[in-house]
Amino acid sequence: MNNMKSKISILIIILTLSLNSFSQCFPDRHNTTWFDGWVSCETAESPNPDRGLSHWIMYDFNHVYGLGDVHLWNTNDGNNLDWGLQLAAVDYSIDGINWIELGEFTFEMASGESIYQGFSAANFENEEARFVLITALENWGGDCYGLAEVKFEVTSTVSISEVAIAEMVDIKAYPNPFMDKLNLSIKTTKTEAITYTLIDMYGRVILNGEIENPQRENLINLNGNNLTNGIYHLIVIQSNKSERISVVKVD
Repeated sequence: MNNMKSKISILIIILTLSLNSFSQCFPDRHNTTWFDGWVSCETAESPNPDRGLSHWIMYDFNHVYGLGDVHLWNTNDGNNLDWGLQLAAVDYSIDGINWIELGEFTFEMASGESIYQGFSAANFENEEARFVLITALENWGGDCYGLAEVKFEVTSTVSISEVAIAEMVDIKAYPNPFMDKLNLSIKTTKTEAITYTLIDMYGRVILNGEIENPQRENLINLNGNNLTNGIYHLIVIQSNKSERISVVKVD
């Protein structure tokens, strides 16, 4: 267990930049074009129900990691520096459904210069997460909200392997892609209750349910007539462990 928790020198770089950013002489400097970043001019329903309609960006690392320092570059376009975030809430989650608030943080306005190197915005102090949600609370007065780049430090791996989870719960969804109906098979060797949730690509919950007394194999039929075409993620949780698969809705 301790070995699994030992610190590893890995950085996950979550880029919202174009490849042009790599032409800079110094990798921690940032260019000054507004389209090389995240911009939100209209609110949308947040993956975290507590945030409601808001300006937000969510990162999915596709695995659970212990996180450390968060280095951030605010919107650096000289004509739109006021789009940059001034106050933001940071939440994190293991499964994309249950969220924990890390805190509210004040962000510096970018300089608009090519030598801009960002700042340390927050620190997770080894908290484990797969999803990180940044919600804009205030900007510097502009009509839109934006960020240029965010870099997360990974401090540790998780103590529970994906192999162990897969051995406990086996999920199959068919047909995949599906049109109007989706069949779900959940096989388990445990007796604890199972919850299942279908979310869209924005993290919004489409439907959920619970199997209080699971059998060896549990069959569920989901009606997809009212779903729009696209990718959905099915999350199954048992004994505080989760497994996820992706399904595609088509005409």
